[in-house]
Amino acid sequence: MKNLITVNTIDGKIIVIMQPYYYFELKDTPANQKILYIILRLIKYKLDDDHSPRNILTFQKISDFFGFKHRQNSENYFRDFKSCGEDMEDYLNRKQKLEDSFPLIEKQILQFPFLKISEHYRIFQEEHPEFKMSETTFRNYASQIDALKLKKRYDKFLEVEKGSLNNNFLLKELLEQETLSDVSKKVIISHFKIEDNSHIKKEKADNFLMNLDVYGSALLVSFLIACGMNYFPLSILLGVSKATIHNLFYSLPDLGNLIRGSIVKWSGTISIDEKWIWIGNKWFYALTIVDNETGFPLYIKLFPTITSESWQIFMRGFKSIYGNPVLIISDGSKALAKARNIVFANVPYQLCKFHKLKNLYRRIHENTNDPKLRKKLFRLAKNIFRNSSVSSRKKVAQRMVEMNIPGVSDYVRKNILGDWKHLTKGFTSNASERWNRKITKVTAKRYGLKSEKFVISLLNSLWMKEAFFNQAHLSQSFITEVDLPKICQKNLKTANIIEFFKKKVAKQYQNKCVNF
Repeated sequence: MKNLITVNTIDGKIIVIMQPYYYFELKDTPANQKILYIILRLIKYKLDDDHSPRNILTFQKISDFFGFKHRQNSENYFRDFKSCGEDMEDYLNRKQKLEDSFPLIEKQILQFPFLKISEHYRIFQEEHPEFKMSETTFRNYASQIDALKLKKRYDKFLEVEKGSLNNNFLLKELLEQETLSDVSKKVIISHFKIEDNSHIKKEKADNFLMNLDVYGSALLVSFLIACGMNYFPLSILLGVSKATIHNLFYSLPDLGNLIRGSIVKWSGTISIDEKWIWIGNKWFYALTIVDNETGFPLYIKLFPTITSESWQIFMRGFKSIYGNPVLIISDGSKALAKARNIVFANVPYQLCKFHKLKNLYRRIHENTNDPKLRKKLFRLAKNIFRNSSVSSRKKVAQRMVEMNIPGVSDYVRKNILGDWKHLTKGFTSNASERWNRKITKVTAKRYGLKSEKFVISLLNSLWMKEAFFNQAHLSQSFITEVDLPKICQKNLKTANIIEFFKKKVAKQYQNKCVNF
């Protein structure tokens, strides 16, 4: 039985000989080899009716035919074929599909680096059923993860001084995972009473004030970066290298906490919103709360997801520092609303009328082709939010419902009249929108945002800049004590500034002469 089938590779072809009379040829390609690994294993013989069919070739023999060292090489292909439901098309396309799974495997393992690989495999199979693979294949992909990435993750989870796990970091990481169910997140949030207790202690603020001379150049660098300057011109103005500018930018201790600890006055009316930021190759979300009367930011956090749980963590952090607001203004985000109803259950809120009007305009534009009807609907939509009395505005909304315009009337009934109680005061979230535009302006001046750490420092610097220009909310703190003009005189190199502008003016003059 051993010589019933032989396989040879000659002149770019695979020749399969089946004794005594049959043979066939295939072009020697990876795909054809993958097919033969399976076909050769499936060929069986039967001795008599009392015995079940048996495989003619062992996995070791198939491996020998194709120059593999171990039987597992061919056996793993057969296992892949089985895991594809013995569908040859899925099996042939399997390699590319499995390669697509590597970023997902890497992300999962980096999120939970302390889990056993077997547990990772179980979770991955549940979360990504589209990738059918053996545990061996999963382990092979896991082994390809960059060791440096793993070390960085381990360092974040460990408290270096104590040599133990950082429980607060673990809990925060756990709550931000998309793989954790909403129910589990709610249980964790309620059980551990998650709060942001990171607001600055008095002794830290006092220590900072005592060392303003040391931190002066770092404050100046952060302030100028928040104004839109990059490392290169700063290095010229301060007469140092770009690496020194980089180090100064990250040298301020707990800048965000210092600012939060300095805020003692606010109106009680807040506006909540989010601003998406592209960092590396992923969207992040800067969740912000600003004083609705002054537009001054009160609380800022960066999150990788924008779920109800993210909003809950964010709002609980604000509540632990400031307590309950008098009134909340926001857009109609469902995730935000869900978190608001849990964290600020008894606090009144209003929805932004401009967001509602913008959404209504879009539906009118999408669902009407008649110019006269469209013009009439636009006019009515404005009057819903512009008329002087609440009753007259409501009548206009009811009239639009009675017109039975598909896609328009339903929106007015569900999203405007359905939320009428929270639209009657005519508030807008313009304060949040103005702050978001400042975030957009300062991030747009960067040559790509590559790290979460940089963006957090950038947001804190922008927050500090706002605090310098609007000190009505602040107690006596490092911001009220800082003398920026004096710091500029001490750190900026006048000769470098003059030389910088000389070169710039000379270059512009030269360009004009060339163009002339």
